[in-house]
Amino acid sequence: MTCPHFRVKISSRSRNQNAVAQAAYQSGERLYDERSRRTKSYAKKDGIIYTEILLPAHAPPEYEDRNTLWNSVEQAETQWNSQLARRIEIALPVELPLETSIEMLRRYCLEQFVSRGMIADIAVHDPSSPGHNPHAHVMLTMRALDEQGRWLPKCRKEYILDAAGNRIRDGNGRWKSRKIPTTDWDRLDNVEKWRQAWENVQNQYLEIDGHPERVCLKSYERQGKDIAPTFHMGPAAAAMERRGIQTEIGNLNRAIREMNRRIDGLKYVIRELSSWLSGVRAEIAAIQEELREPSLAELLRERFSQRKEERFLTWEHSRTNSRADQKDLERLTNIFAVDNNFR
Repeated sequence: MTCPHFRVKISSRSRNQNAVAQAAYQSGERLYDERSRRTKSYAKKDGIIYTEILLPAHAPPEYEDRNTLWNSVEQAETQWNSQLARRIEIALPVELPLETSIEMLRRYCLEQFVSRGMIADIAVHDPSSPGHNPHAHVMLTMRALDEQGRWLPKCRKEYILDAAGNRIRDGNGRWKSRKIPTTDWDRLDNVEKWRQAWENVQNQYLEIDGHPERVCLKSYERQGKDIAPTFHMGPAAAAMERRGIQTEIGNLNRAIREMNRRIDGLKYVIRELSSWLSGVRAEIAAIQEELREPSLAELLRERFSQRKEERFLTWEHSRTNSRADQKDLERLTNIFAVDNNFR
């Protein structure tokens, strides 16, 4: 069954995170962090199937080396709260061969990120048991590169001007200014676009490979489905569950699935009852219509129509017959008036 997992996170120095260490973890390599002068080694990590660094055309070729790339990123970020990398965790469809999923992932990263100037460091994991939870980690650079391959500022300062085009001072005598991003990579709607693009490319590959399954990355609420979502288990809990050890989050997800199953059953019963009640109401209305006695107004209208039809059948409609019709209409109006006054 296709999995819609797609999570975007920002690595930040303020949270004591390190780009070199994270790159070592996702690639399963031994990297040296020049900033902390420590070696980050995950060479014994299992389940790493494929790694690659995808560079834009103007990036220095030495950035294909993972150690060089992420140490350069660490050196470019000098603030205590610098954002180091954008990280994306993506579930791969188990219906597709891993070779096809890797091709799909590369195409997606080239179209969505590398074409816009980002460097994408990708790693495909398929931990034990193989084929159970294939997924990818993508690390993206946060700064653009100039034509010489040098890191550019993330934003530039713009002075705030008055109506005459002159700079304005604040209360402390400093010129008022604001920060303008040099790229649109941090736009809030980007994640939505990236999720939609990943949904589209997955469904294209599933269709090409002849699978009827389709993935949707929208929440149940946005899909208009009254279904409670389960919680992401994570690798540790998932591994314990595969070994037959029940976990707290696993029990919670089982309870949610059982609740959804019961709600579906109740909805089916309600739909059947509603359909049955609609049929009963229609039958009751038909019977009531048959048993209903005609009102005085209906009887008079019917009699008026009969008399008019008789005149047409007995002789040619003439001015005399028109006067008769008029008299019948006056009698009918008088009777209605009396009936209304009586009521």
